Amino acid sequence: MLADFIYISNIKELPELKDIWWLIATVPLVCGSAVTLGCGGMALGKRIVTVALCGVMVGALYTAISVIMNYYSELTADNIIASGLWRVFIFTILSTIGAVITELKLSDPDLG
Repeated sequence: MLADFIYISNIKELPELKDIWWLIATVPLVCGSAVTLGCGGMALGKRIVTVALCGVMVGALYTAISVIMNYYSELTADNIIASGLWRVFIFTILSTIGAVITELKLSDPDLG
C-alpha cells in the first residue's frame, strides 16, 4: 500500500494494472512468508489458517486505504465492495502461496 502510494506519487500518469501487478502481488507474498516464519512451532494447518486470515486482513486494509485516499474515480458502494472482495480473495491466495513457498524452502528440522 505504501509502495503503491510512493510509486504513483512519483509518476506523471496513473499506470494500468498490467504495469504494476508485480508491486501489488509482492505485499501478500511477503506477508505470507513473514507470518509463516513468525508462527514458530505451530502445526502446519494452523500456520496456513493464520496466513489466510492475514491475507484477508491485508486485503480489507488495502481496500479501506484505497477508499480513504480516494483512488476510485466513482466512489459507489458497489465498486468498493466488488474491489474489496476481489482484493481479499486474491490477497488470501497469494499469502497462502507465499507461505507454501516459504515452507518448501525451510529445512526439515528432523534432518538437521
